[in-house]
Amino acid sequence: MKKVLESVIVLSAVLGIFWGGYRFIDNTYAKAEEVKQLEQRLDHKILADQLYEVQKRLWTLDDRYQNKKMPESVREEYRALLKKVEELKERGEK
Repeated sequence: MKKVLESVIVLSAVLGIFWGGYRFIDNTYAKAEEVKQLEQRLDHKILADQLYEVQKRLWTLDDRYQNKKMPESVREEYRALLKKVEELKERGEK
C-alpha cells in the first residue's frame, strides 16, 4: 500500500510540474494568431501614415501653386505623388 501511495504522489508531482510548465509558457509567450493580428494592425497603420504624408505633400503643392503654372520638376513630383497615392490605396484595399 505504501508503494502505491508513493507512486500516486510522484505521479501527481510530475503531472503538476508539467501542468505548471505548460501554463507558464502559455501565459508568457504570444500566440500565433495574436501576433498575426498585431502585424496586420501595424501594417495598416504604416500604410495609413504613408498615405497621409504623401497626401499632405500634395496639399502643400496645391496650396503653393494654386492657379499658377508649376515648374516641370514640380509637375513631375506632383504626378509621381498622385501615382503613389493610388498605389497606397490599392495596397490598403487588399
